[in-house]
Amino acid sequence: MKIPIILFKKVINKIFDNPQYIFLIISFVIGVSCIFIIPLGRGYDELFHIKRVWEVSGGTFIPNYLADKVNNFPVTLENLIKIPVFEDNSINQFWKIDWSEKIDWWQMTSGSTSSSYFPTLYLPQALIMGFFGRNFNIPPAILLYLVRFTCLLSFIIPTYFSIKIIPFSKWLFTGLTLVPMALLQSSTISTDGISNGFSFFFIAWMLAFSYREEQKIDKTQFTKILVLSALLFSFKLNLIILIMLLLLIPKDRFSSKSQMILLIGLEITFFIIFVLGWNYLTRSSLPNNNGNTARAVFNQMIFIAFKPLSYIKILLEDLRLNFGYYIQTWIATFPMQNLRMPWLIHAIYLAAIIFLVFLDPSTQPLGKKRRLFLALIGIIGYLFTITLVFIKDSPIGAKTIVKMSGRYLITLLPLILLSVTVKVRQIPPRIFKSITISLLSIVPILFCGALILRYNVTCGLNYLSGKECVKPVYRNWAPNSQYSKPLVPGVVVKQTFLASCNNLEMLSLWVDHQNNDDFGTTSIIIRELASGDIVTERKFTNALMPKKNWLTFSFPRVEDSKNQKILIEVFSQDTKPENAITLSLSYRQEYLDGELAINDSSLDTDLIFQYGCSVNP
Repeated sequence: MKIPIILFKKVINKIFDNPQYIFLIISFVIGVSCIFIIPLGRGYDELFHIKRVWEVSGGTFIPNYLADKVNNFPVTLENLIKIPVFEDNSINQFWKIDWSEKIDWWQMTSGSTSSSYFPTLYLPQALIMGFFGRNFNIPPAILLYLVRFTCLLSFIIPTYFSIKIIPFSKWLFTGLTLVPMALLQSSTISTDGISNGFSFFFIAWMLAFSYREEQKIDKTQFTKILVLSALLFSFKLNLIILIMLLLLIPKDRFSSKSQMILLIGLEITFFIIFVLGWNYLTRSSLPNNNGNTARAVFNQMIFIAFKPLSYIKILLEDLRLNFGYYIQTWIATFPMQNLRMPWLIHAIYLAAIIFLVFLDPSTQPLGKKRRLFLALIGIIGYLFTITLVFIKDSPIGAKTIVKMSGRYLITLLPLILLSVTVKVRQIPPRIFKSITISLLSIVPILFCGALILRYNVTCGLNYLSGKECVKPVYRNWAPNSQYSKPLVPGVVVKQTFLASCNNLEMLSLWVDHQNNDDFGTTSIIIRELASGDIVTERKFTNALMPKKNWLTFSFPRVEDSKNQKILIEVFSQDTKPENAITLSLSYRQEYLDGELAINDSSLDTDLIFQYGCSVNP
């Protein structure tokens, strides 16, 4: 009996002594959990990525080369991965999947994608897709989860080895690789898992290689540098800045001057082929809605080149306004929505990183030059990334950076944090490891809990915040695209909806009006459709109504409202056309749990509305 106990203790001690094992356990357990917790299609641009994976798995490497000619993507796959218009419909999707359904090869739809990444970012997923999907035709639901698992492994494997080989600050580096956003991105179908994993490995390998100052670069090492560099240039554009880590290699490490010149020449060649060449080749193969047009991109570049001070001002103002947002979205946020993770996740993770910056026992003196160089690469990487976003997505004349997110900096911020490491004091190893492992475990567990509440419990996150649960959550948000006719006497608008929560107590309608005169009122009646009982009846002065904004009001709570049909009636009895309000309409009927009628004539559209339920007793 003693031998198994002794062996068990040895295994536990070995795990605790090696941060790469801690990473392996946490990332695998949490990653696999996220694969099944997050509904299919809810990852960042997951539909576009799966279409690109399908494309590459069939041997088509140029984006949309076939999609522009024929429908080449299975409808069965799209039905599983596409996102419902309203996020309410994502609850418990996993349990509703038909696991026996097969791909119908006669039913194809457009395979058009906005993803233009080089095929190397999709090779692992495409191999799984081609082998199990095209050859064996396994059920598409199983296929999609297999592809997700491949994305996870594409992150875990290189990151595991990066922690193993990095020569200093192993525990801090482990904490930085376990940032929840990295785990989330690698658990859905995207290029982020393999891109982040390889970038972590490239950083660690270059740091380890530059530390071997006594070794000359032989043919094997030279080949490794070339392979890693080529892969880096073929990955995400903002990460090519990591190639600057080659400058950490001292000149005297090269066997000859010609070897150094050859390396520089080949790096430039890789840049021309994988960056300039590929982007030129794919420039016309993407949909028009994929950011700025080529002319707008060129104009943004001209603006930066000829008005650098104006652009620097934009950068500084953006940093002032969005620094907290970038930190928040670097650590943890929900994909594709403006929903915030519980603040406790961010607080504990930041506490863990600060703790490791100052108390990691594996921290070594870096030297002033190496510190400055790592910090410089990290800062340049940030500026390069945000400039790419500005050029690609910010409208001409914009004074802000749009669509920038902290998740783009997952593998760049570590360079800055590694450069500021200081061993303040030595604490007992057992205490240090207990604190570190506890902190690094608590954060992803809380993160998984938040995902479960978001995707599997109606109004789940609201139970944590105590805030009112607002439904429906719109994905295609365009409230000002079209409006109803003015609500004058004789016009009655009726909208029904199915309440998905109890304790209904609030309603919002998106309204507009053109005149501020005091004359005219609008009445709103809310009824329980089955019984006809009036829940509330309100009258509003039109002049006090919001313009192109929410009209929100509360009413007595309907405790058993879940699964009840509710009727909204909006009308006016005393308003002239010039004083009347208009109600925002969706551009087509998307809310399928209710219908809109004007003067009892059904329309193929809906009101833009939201209702709120209290989560407090």
